[in-house]
Amino acid sequence: MSDSPASRAKAVASAAIDPANIDAFIVKLNKVMQTPGGIDAVLGAVCYGARLGSVILNTAGGRALFHEPVRQLAAVLLALPTRASASALVLVTSSGNKNTNITTAGAAKAAAGASALVLAQRLRALGTLLTEARMMLRLWGLLSMYVWARQLVGQLLARRRVAAAAQKEKAAAAAAAAAEPSDKTKEGEEKAAVAEKEAAAKVVPPTSTAEALVGWTQLLSCIVYQVTENAAYLSGKGVLGATPAQQGKLYRWSSRAFSVFVAAELGRLAVQSMHQTTDTPAKKAQAIELHKNMVRYASLAPVMAHWGMEKGFLSDVSLTILGFIPAAIQIHKTWKET
Repeated sequence: MSDSPASRAKAVASAAIDPANIDAFIVKLNKVMQTPGGIDAVLGAVCYGARLGSVILNTAGGRALFHEPVRQLAAVLLALPTRASASALVLVTSSGNKNTNITTAGAAKAAAGASALVLAQRLRALGTLLTEARMMLRLWGLLSMYVWARQLVGQLLARRRVAAAAQKEKAAAAAAAAAEPSDKTKEGEEKAAVAEKEAAAKVVPPTSTAEALVGWTQLLSCIVYQVTENAAYLSGKGVLGATPAQQGKLYRWSSRAFSVFVAAELGRLAVQSMHQTTDTPAKKAQAIELHKNMVRYASLAPVMAHWGMEKGFLSDVSLTILGFIPAAIQIHKTWKET
């Protein structure tokens, strides 16, 4: 049996159109999209997949439409239906006073390029639509941040309870040593203090001061991010009254706030990676997941910095590629865990 690239591609294509595989894919996709996180992961993957396809097709179309007269004609025909665009490119075009006859091969190449550009435009429109859909879904993000705040408050209270229980245990031990009660009484008091301390720790696992500081920093930055993005988006839809100029400022501050979250997360992940070991299969899997998260947020960092500036520094191609990386990582993780 041949193991050539062509035969492998044929096997992959056959598996992709197998009814059983299609059925399993649809069932899994429906299950993934039962949660807000799953919906956002799917929308993000399709969004940046469409944008990446648009970038690739634009490159191919630009090579096919090399000559300027045909390039200009294709730009005009983008507003026409696809069939009209493909057929119109077989006409004779002119550049200044010089008539240029498109040969059959040239016409086919130009038609293919025009079709690529039309499809690229459609994919870009799909990406823009899904970007807005994700933004609309994030309008409810403050609810999850309230739950996040409750968890942080619970951890803070748990730390205080553990500290109070430890202090009480220490005081009981000192009092017992001073009064010199019986061994049975001392043992009972020590067990009671230890039990109280363990019970306090089990309510919400306490975190270190550094972890708590990172958590509160990320929460506050996400609240600012969500409030400013919501205000800008709703103003753009006429629900709130911010002007277009104010909306631009709100979106920039939203990106800056999320940049703080990304920076804090990268710092947290970097510290974890310094202490991460791979001596067991479970720890090795954790290390792989940790590195994926670092790649994800490292890709997001320049994107957020770009949108946080009045005049960004990244090209559309760079933004698309950097945005596609975290989207691909997220959908892979969500799909695997569902």
